Amino acid sequence: MASNVPGLDAKIQKVVEAAIAAEMSDFGYYGTCADGFDGYSRATEESPITDSIRVTYPEGHVYAFGNRSDHLEPNFSGAYAHVTDLYSKWDEEIKQNFERFDDLPTPEGFDFSIERLGVLATALDAGGAYLDGSGSDARTSLGNADLAGYVDAIGSDLSGFRGDAIEALNGSYLSRTSTVIAGQQVLMVALGIVVTGEREVWIRTREDLLEIADSAEAAFLDYAGGGGGGSLKTTFLVLGAIATAATAFTGAGMIVTAAALNAAGTFLPETPPEPELEFAGGSVSEVHGHLLMALSDQCRVIADVERAFADCADAAVASSVANPDYHDFATPGDPVPFLQAGEDAEYFGPGESLAVHGPELREAAGKVEAVAQVLQHVCHDLPTLSSWSWDRYHVVGYGRYGHHGETQALAQHLEGLLQGSATRMNEVAEKMVLVSYDFEATEQQIADELRQRLAEVPDPTPNQDVEYGHPADAG
Repeated sequence: MASNVPGLDAKIQKVVEAAIAAEMSDFGYYGTCADGFDGYSRATEESPITDSIRVTYPEGHVYAFGNRSDHLEPNFSGAYAHVTDLYSKWDEEIKQNFERFDDLPTPEGFDFSIERLGVLATALDAGGAYLDGSGSDARTSLGNADLAGYVDAIGSDLSGFRGDAIEALNGSYLSRTSTVIAGQQVLMVALGIVVTGEREVWIRTREDLLEIADSAEAAFLDYAGGGGGGSLKTTFLVLGAIATAATAFTGAGMIVTAAALNAAGTFLPETPPEPELEFAGGSVSEVHGHLLMALSDQCRVIADVERAFADCADAAVASSVANPDYHDFATPGDPVPFLQAGEDAEYFGPGESLAVHGPELREAAGKVEAVAQVLQHVCHDLPTLSSWSWDRYHVVGYGRYGHHGETQALAQHLEGLLQGSATRMNEVAEKMVLVSYDFEATEQQIADELRQRLAEVPDPTPNQDVEYGHPADAG
């Protein structure tokens, strides 16, 4: 099976030829596979005097004084019956050493998901304050100015109402909207980082494999030239995937502040220590052993990096579960939930009346529904994150599918939060309409009213159309 790493097969062949040159030098034959190897023939009864010969590759033909000879043979001291046996050994061994990397995931297989997650992270960028449960906060920017306009409006439109039930509405839901959306955006960014991280793993693994092949070739050739293997070292680029995943994700066209990136970045563990690979060797087998160790270490380091991204995904989910008020709109932040309040609840305070404030309640309901629609669309547009792009034929790294399982768990958790929040906001909007009609509207009337109110919601940014913004713009 040919490698799907561009240029690797050609470099592997160079390693094969360098290893052949190295062992040929052990038997006193010097040169290259391209030019042939010069040495002396083996003394036999037929040719008791050794002659200067050249041995070709890959045929193993012997030439003496410019002419092909069928009776002269190279001297391998009984180690090989024919020079082609030496050639075949290194051809098979070196190619088998690299075989586990034949069918790696391709970086291009993650491009669509990363681009889509960047768009969705921007869609949730509404200027809210992300809270992490430890007392610190970080404010996002305004990548989606339309959503920010709705969030600001629903947080202030009813803030002056004094009825117990409306205060419960504000405390449990409306005042939490910006914080919850900011929390969901951070989870979206974390999801983008771990998917981008997997792409970075394979971009950098490709570079590592090419570097390992180059280093092995250089070490074999150095030994063949009498240098004893030299002091050739290299390091693993793949370890840098942890540090660069966030930056690489922002390169997907996302409009997100450093605050959201930094918040999501706290879920990433520290980069594992970087081993230094030594290819020098005092024998052909020692140089080959260093190559085997380098390839094994490559698999181990890939596993370490993928495990780090798996831990990142798990930490993001755990943080969300531990702080539901900051991520889940369906979790009431107030002990007097608005949705459970009945007709006998006090919705308006002194000096307030249904006749005066009912229309305001319906207008605000339209904006709540607009936010619900944005979250619903974002939820529906989450990429599938199919495991096929993570699959590798041989077990290289953190299992057959890397950290896909943990990534998928984060995606499903986020999908549940978005869907649950959209549903709950829709329920809140429906209840606001119901209250505005003094509990005398039917379900169909409420649905029709919300549809009309949604269409009448003013565009917060008339000259700035965004994919997940004002309904008229998005349509």
